[in-house]
Amino acid sequence: MNINEEDEPITDFQQTKKTLNVFGLISILFFLVSGGGYGTDALVSTVPPLWSLLGILIIPWFFSLALGLMTAELATAMPTESGFLKWVKAGWGDYACFMEGFSASLITMIDQSVYPLIFAEYLSSVFVMSFWSFHLFAILFI
Repeated sequence: MNINEEDEPITDFQQTKKTLNVFGLISILFFLVSGGGYGTDALVSTVPPLWSLLGILIIPWFFSLALGLMTAELATAMPTESGFLKWVKAGWGDYACFMEGFSASLITMIDQSVYPLIFAEYLSSVFVMSFWSFHLFAILFI
C-alpha cells in the first residue's frame, strides 16, 4: 500500500513559506528536546563528577540514536509529510491513529506549559523576584 495515495492535494494555503527566527529555533530546541538541565543539580552532588558528566553526555546519545534510527527507517519506507500519524495508521488503523494524535497533542500541551515556570524559577534564583514579577515573567515568556 502506498501511503501517498491517501494524501490530499496540496492547496495554495499549504504552500506558503513559514519562517523561523533564531530565538524561536533556540526556544523550540530547548523546550522540545531537553527542557533544560532541570533536575541535574542533585546528580552532581550525589555521584562523582566524572560519572555525572559521562551520564549527561552519553545517555542522551543512546536515547536519540534509537529514535533517530527508527525515524529514518520509517521515513524511508513510508515517505509522507504526516510523519508518525501515517505510520501508526498504516500499522494499527484509524482508531490508534486518532489516539496517538490526541495523546501526543495532550502530552505536548501539558509538557510545554511546565517549562516557562521552570525557566522563571531558575531566573528567580539568580535575580530577586517577587511573587507577581515571577508569574508575570512566566506569562510573558509564554
